[in-house]
Amino acid sequence: MKKSQKDVLVGLLRDLAKQVQALDDQEFENILTGMARIELRIVSQVQNKGRLKKVRFTESQMLEILNALEKMKTREEGAKLLKEKCKIKEDLISLSRYIDLPVQKSDKVEQLLKRIIEATIGYRARSAAIQGLREDDLPVKTEKN
Repeated sequence: MKKSQKDVLVGLLRDLAKQVQALDDQEFENILTGMARIELRIVSQVQNKGRLKKVRFTESQMLEILNALEKMKTREEGAKLLKEKCKIKEDLISLSRYIDLPVQKSDKVEQLLKRIIEATIGYRARSAAIQGLREDDLPVKTEKN
């Protein structure tokens, strides 16, 4: 199915919003004061012998998974969720990169799972253990945090 002009424009604006979001404060200030400007470039997305790389998760889907992980209290719950949502290794790689975790081609699925869980649930569990808190008292991120 061919994308409509509206869909193309929406995609372009999303890409622009991501780029603006990635700017640091100084770069953004320079744009506002006229010291810098935003330019659009055409960059080929063709990879792997002419095939476009398929993205299985949108940004909102990744945020949904991460928010669910942040609310969980045990590593086991997190592993169960990730195994349900991330059916293939590439899903875990995408999620890892989204939260700025290092990824190597040689990483196995279990390694990726552990790394994501440690970054989202494990650090809170360790902190709670150090503070002498029970698993039931594990701090859970809420929308306000």
